[in-house]
Amino acid sequence: MAQQTRPNTRSFSGTVGAGLGAVFGNGKPYFMLEHKDNSRYYRRGQTQTIIVDNALLGRDSNCQVRFDDASFPTVSRRHAAIVREGDQWKLVHLSDVNPTFVNGEKVVDYYYLQNGDEIQLSLRGPRMGFIIPPPASSDGAGYRENLGRITDRLGLFWDQAIRPYKTALIILGILLLLTIGGILAWEIYENKQTEEHFAQIEQDALDNYNYLQAQDENLRSQIADNLAKIDELENRLNGMESDLDTLKVELQHETDSLWTDVNKIWSALKRKPKKSGSGTVNPKFNNPAIDGCSRYVYYIRTTYIELKKANGNVKRIVDPAIQWSGSAFLLEDGRLVTARHVVEPWMTKSILLKSDIKCPKCQEADVLKYYRFIQEAKQHVRSGGRIIVHFSAVSPSSYVYEQLQFTNEEFQVNRRDDVDYGVYIDRKKFLVDETIGHDWAYVKTNHKGGLKIDINAAESLDRGVDLVILGYPFGSAATDEEIINFTPIISTATTSAKGLNNGLIYTTASGAESGCSGGPVFYTDNTGNMVVVGIISSGGGRSTGLVVPISALY
Repeated sequence: MAQQTRPNTRSFSGTVGAGLGAVFGNGKPYFMLEHKDNSRYYRRGQTQTIIVDNALLGRDSNCQVRFDDASFPTVSRRHAAIVREGDQWKLVHLSDVNPTFVNGEKVVDYYYLQNGDEIQLSLRGPRMGFIIPPPASSDGAGYRENLGRITDRLGLFWDQAIRPYKTALIILGILLLLTIGGILAWEIYENKQTEEHFAQIEQDALDNYNYLQAQDENLRSQIADNLAKIDELENRLNGMESDLDTLKVELQHETDSLWTDVNKIWSALKRKPKKSGSGTVNPKFNNPAIDGCSRYVYYIRTTYIELKKANGNVKRIVDPAIQWSGSAFLLEDGRLVTARHVVEPWMTKSILLKSDIKCPKCQEADVLKYYRFIQEAKQHVRSGGRIIVHFSAVSPSSYVYEQLQFTNEEFQVNRRDDVDYGVYIDRKKFLVDETIGHDWAYVKTNHKGGLKIDINAAESLDRGVDLVILGYPFGSAATDEEIINFTPIISTATTSAKGLNNGLIYTTASGAESGCSGGPVFYTDNTGNMVVVGIISSGGGRSTGLVVPISALY
């Protein structure tokens, strides 16, 4: 790849003259470059001493600070120059294609360098530290002693002052030989043997020059071929990266499209309103009022889980054994309410029994797998990771089969007073958190209309009050065909104590199953209306139950 550069004037005194001054003079300033990247010509940490007053940096063979094409193809052939200006050193930017930086800032034309500055050629190019060494003597006249022995100074003089003019010097040497040969030929013109010898010398010199020129052209051709191959490999690599990015985007689109289709199929299911039956009515229940409330009671279950680590890695879980379900209900202020242990079971004390899993295929191993997930999730959170559970909530008893989608991170919960609680599974101890006193969660929706609440009654119910519970104890294994025929199950309970005890409503004779967790608890007021006073928390399947008062949300 050709690198265009702007012209740079390099004087004879700034190279050869300055080099002689460093070799034989005393007090000649110089600078050093500490190379911070490996290349063909330098090792990381290597220090290079520069004795000339005008030093070129680039890939050109005449540069005093030269970089190879393979290591740094983005460096121009004559990329920049460091020029002495009085007592200061000035970095001059020469390349028209690739930038030059000092301490991370782009150099527009030139920059006066300070001791310790970092120079970088191009965005991905080599980095060098600029060092101004102190003089060997206090009067500043002893720089030469810092350069070492005369042989070391001569080596620097040859490499930096003479080598850039090597081709010109070779030509001048050849011309000088030709001139001397002509003088000798004129003086010994009559000596035929001497004339032939001179001709041979001239021919040898010409042959050597032609050989060197051919070698130079061959080397330049090889370099150009190698650069072309490097460009081709770089283009192929860029193409492969582009193809990989395209495949990733297409895969994500396909995944999103699949989930969109699944959601459309789910939402497309309709359920016609049920006609009122003509069977015997239990006078204890107001069936029309229960039917009116049922449309706001939702069946909620997980669809899939994502464990996101602090480093960005994501683990996706779709195992049916690591899924759960519960109940939820919609309030008239647009909040969808459920129990906290339905939203984030790894943060609660609730125990899942084998009998709670409504799935013929679920075995004891699946229950153990669930608890191991709870432990993994707990440790995942403690190590700074995130758990994102995707939920779907449906209201099959609504006149329009409705589906809501959300994640656990969208819910509002109360995390006060969370404590560790030991649970033994398969002779191993698993730690989860007990939050039964704050076992509620809600998410805001755009829905208008819902269930009415009575905050005062929730905190002052007398003992012996009949309560009605609605929920979906069907487990997470229910199919879409089964869900479309769901209606909330009616359970009953009776308050066993007056008011609140430890912030909870205590009940007795509770018939609510575990899947009803998060469902609404109603009582009938003096006007015959069913109003929500609480949320089913625990005690499913037992005679004693605990209800979180609806006032806990406010």
